[in-house]
Amino acid sequence: MEARRNVLTDAETVRLAEDLGVDPKLIDKWVVGQAWTAEQVMFARRVLRESATYVRDLALKLSTKADETTLLDYVQARQTHMMIQEAVSGATAEAGRALRAFRFLRAEGDLNELGRFLKSGLNKDMEAIRNEARELSQLAMPEQINKYLSRMKNASWSKMATEAWINALVSGPHTHMVNIGTNAGVMLGAPVEAGVAAVVGRVFRFFGREQGVTAAEMIDRAHGISMGFVDGLRGAGAILKDERQIDVYNPLEVGERNIPGIVGKGVRLPGRFLAAEDKFFKAVAWQQEINVQARRIALSEGLSGDALASRIEELRGTPTPEMIGEAVKFERYQTFQTALGSKAQWLLDLAAVSPLMRLVLPFVRTPVNLLKYSLERGPLGLLSKQVWENMTGVNGAVARDTQISRMLVGNMVGIGVGYMALNGLITGGGPLKDEEQMTLRMTGWQPYSVRIGDISVSYRRFDPFSNTVGVAADLASLAKYWVTEKDEFGRDFEADRFATLAGMTIYRNMIDKLSLRGITGLVSATMDYERNGKSFINGLVGSAVPGVVGQAARALDPFEREMRSAWESVQSRLPWMREDLMPKRDRWGEPFVAGAIGPLQMKMVNEDPINRTLLELGVNVDQPRRQIGGVDLTPQQYDDYTRVSGRLAKTMLDGIIGDRFRSMPPGAQIDTIKSVVNQARAMARSEVRIGSMNTEDDLIEKGQELRLRVLETGH
Repeated sequence: MEARRNVLTDAETVRLAEDLGVDPKLIDKWVVGQAWTAEQVMFARRVLRESATYVRDLALKLSTKADETTLLDYVQARQTHMMIQEAVSGATAEAGRALRAFRFLRAEGDLNELGRFLKSGLNKDMEAIRNEARELSQLAMPEQINKYLSRMKNASWSKMATEAWINALVSGPHTHMVNIGTNAGVMLGAPVEAGVAAVVGRVFRFFGREQGVTAAEMIDRAHGISMGFVDGLRGAGAILKDERQIDVYNPLEVGERNIPGIVGKGVRLPGRFLAAEDKFFKAVAWQQEINVQARRIALSEGLSGDALASRIEELRGTPTPEMIGEAVKFERYQTFQTALGSKAQWLLDLAAVSPLMRLVLPFVRTPVNLLKYSLERGPLGLLSKQVWENMTGVNGAVARDTQISRMLVGNMVGIGVGYMALNGLITGGGPLKDEEQMTLRMTGWQPYSVRIGDISVSYRRFDPFSNTVGVAADLASLAKYWVTEKDEFGRDFEADRFATLAGMTIYRNMIDKLSLRGITGLVSATMDYERNGKSFINGLVGSAVPGVVGQAARALDPFEREMRSAWESVQSRLPWMREDLMPKRDRWGEPFVAGAIGPLQMKMVNEDPINRTLLELGVNVDQPRRQIGGVDLTPQQYDDYTRVSGRLAKTMLDGIIGDRFRSMPPGAQIDTIKSVVNQARAMARSEVRIGSMNTEDDLIEKGQELRLRVLETGH
């Protein structure tokens, strides 16, 4: 009798659901019926029952014999079974990807790495797996086992919310532009570093030492870009077509898909695009390393000429397991997805404590790897034991040549950046105090930027290179402060200030790059809520707005905006609503322009003589208070106050500062500037008071009420 297709009967659906361990309502009868015949459904049910029984037997064995081999067998059987469940139900392929990653780790025989994989990918450590096996071993029927394992995949509301939030963070086009730019730079840098490593190897060979990296490897890595290009496009296309193709080691650091259905697919689109970009560069890196490994193996076999070329082509077409293992390591290194070691594992553990901790630590693996990539190419890398072992040849000639090459390239870049920083063409983090940075910003200065003509362009988003450049720029500023004994404002050298700036160099280029700002912000908010708590909460609330929406809002609005509440933080990220917020103004009452082209933050250099005079004298004009006569100002009143007072002060100073002013002693110049600013603010306060008369926010009337209340209550 011909097998019936198109749709499952209710009875078939119930039986299949029982074997899967899920509610029958969760099975799409039409989709499964279209894909399989009734006989295939029956076969799937039998496979499920046999697999469940095998898992139960291994769980029972593990509960009584907790050796590593049994643990490995159980984890593999568990993941295989969950893959079967998901394939039958049509839900996801997460277990399949986890299984592939697990098999690779098991092949390497690295139990420590397996433990980290279980923790990050399955949210369980080895002890939790053993406890799970003890619970599962008590179940008698395959249906119970299926239900137990299926229930483990059910997502909580907190997991779904976290998934939506993470994808919202990376939804902006700027994020993807930076990701592509960063990975492209690393991809193109690989042949350069290989060329320098070959030179290093030749030097060692000249002195009778083994040469690790040959000149041909530079060509191999360059050729790998073109060879891996098509495979990269195919891999990226496969992910865009089917999100189940996403690698376990993905940029979002998410191992599960929690939001079901078409809604979940829509929510996860930003992450899918990010993973597709990641896949393209992984494919290129894979081919680069396969090319290099093929040459090294062929050379180790003593081949040359046509035999060497033929053997290289053979190995490229059919790589050995060892070559595949090295290619996997290299592709993860190049895309910053290398599994974290024990020293950084605490960050992952901290992020996994609760969904709330994920809010302050959204990403861990990628930023840690970005930092490690940049550090091993700079002077701070000399503090690493592994870097020293690589450079001294403990880990072999290849590791030695490669590490020395990375240090040479990174430090040559650093020396060039330092020279540019000393000549004012590249900036570091700048002063510590906000008011000092405000004075510099009025000249068009911005932190971590490069000056191109009359434009200052920020480089801080282009990791990992921004870290190398930023460290060099900060160190150059420290060296200039030490040698000249003067800072940006002409102040004399102070040992305490120098120590603080040195500490901030480490903070800005390590803590900040590790994405620990959320943790430090949480600690600061807890210790001093009045000063730091509100801004911390406002930032978290505002981050709920998808990045694509926030970036669109900033593209439509050319000005920076004031944000003093959680709602205003959200509002600043919403198109057309952002313009309702008051603009941020400089000390002369002019709005700050948020110039940008994509992710590039740009500012025009302002050579205004007043601003230059403030810098030369080391004068910082404080921001006006948000009160007049003890009465709090509304946002509009404060905007009027800063605008009127700033423009008045600027007009008055323009008429004063000239040759006669410059002939005065520095102390007299400073007193004159402060006096003018105070006069302008007094005039502006009167204007704002008068403008508020006969309104709901009448400052004169509220001031009288405040004075009466003080007289009556004493406070």
